[in-house]
Amino acid sequence: MLSQVAFCESFCSSYGLALQQAPTNIYILGMSEVRQNTNSHYPFLDGVRGLAALSVVFFHVADSDRLPEVEGGIAGFVWNTLFLNGLLGVAVFFVLSGFVISHSLRRGLETGGNFGDFMVRRLVRLTPPYWAAIIFAIGFHMLAVYVNGEEFAPGGEELTAPRFIHHFFYTQELAGFVNINDVFWTLALELQFYIVIGLIVLLITGLSRHVNVKLFDIAAWLLAGSSLAFAFFHSDPNRATTVGPFLYSFVIGVLINWYWRKQIHFSVLTIFLAGAGVLGFVAKDAAFARAAFVSGLLLLVALKTGGVNTWLSRPVFEFLGKISYSLYLIHVPIVGACLLVATQLFGTGAAGYWIGTSTAVVGSVVASMVFWWLVERPSLQWLSSRRKAAPPKTSGSHELSGQNS
Repeated sequence: MLSQVAFCESFCSSYGLALQQAPTNIYILGMSEVRQNTNSHYPFLDGVRGLAALSVVFFHVADSDRLPEVEGGIAGFVWNTLFLNGLLGVAVFFVLSGFVISHSLRRGLETGGNFGDFMVRRLVRLTPPYWAAIIFAIGFHMLAVYVNGEEFAPGGEELTAPRFIHHFFYTQELAGFVNINDVFWTLALELQFYIVIGLIVLLITGLSRHVNVKLFDIAAWLLAGSSLAFAFFHSDPNRATTVGPFLYSFVIGVLINWYWRKQIHFSVLTIFLAGAGVLGFVAKDAAFARAAFVSGLLLLVALKTGGVNTWLSRPVFEFLGKISYSLYLIHVPIVGACLLVATQLFGTGAAGYWIGTSTAVVGSVVASMVFWWLVERPSLQWLSSRRKAAPPKTSGSHELSGQNS
């Protein structure tokens, strides 16, 4: 089956995406004071992102056919509670991605940026690690072919030139190809979301100079209604190849950010969250909808109480947040290799279970540290240097909604 996500600034991104600097002191619609720290990130978001990535690793350990399903005892509880529900970490990525991307986009436009700048930053942030992860997955599969004598078919499908090329443009599933690494499906949805929300905010920015209406409220109602309808009427309970059925999870983060930035009325957010909560009972993928809804509520409470700057502010969570995108990208082949070795050496009994799961998780984290240092860190440094080298803006900030924040 199945990001610092997406998923995700997220899922995600998604899933390990950095926030730009926000005003130091912000009071919004009765919210308690929220202070942005000097590192331009929120510890709570980093920590949640890291835990979400780790939960997806747990899921892929459980999803492997190398270990039998465990019932009863401590192992059974761990398996059923943590591992089998790990896929829901993707819902967390999408919510965080909606919040952080809308924040980053608005701040960028206010300081004189444009939609092209925004997309370039997003592509540079996501793409070099993603391309490296494609090569990484192919290399691991070639090693498996050599060790096990398997047919060379990454993801269970022949690796043709068109399939390989489509991966580099995030269009493999739209073209009908199977993902080389199954986690790549979320990155395409992240990119589609960037385009949708970027164009919406760009349109609002332009219209706000000519009309005196609450454009963000109008956009919020349209996003809320359309995204809930997409999710409700989506006929396939499995994942989709377009962002439509999952748009509501991104929109949860977007509308929380717009409310936090005093761009929409609280009634818009509450009615939408109520609809998202109903999805948790009636949607085709109800468990995913519930995870997105709960993630949104936790994010809202963290912002309202100031916990976004204090909750999960521990080095271990900061570390997991930092490597979360790398962890998400490369853990599947690492998990497969660790479980293969453990089960061949210790069998599929209790010893094989505990040793296999432990080495799969630890091995994924260690490999992600190296991957972050070699691949993700350089792209982040390039983005940082580009931002510092940009000439200062002289035109002042662009107001997006006619409201000061």
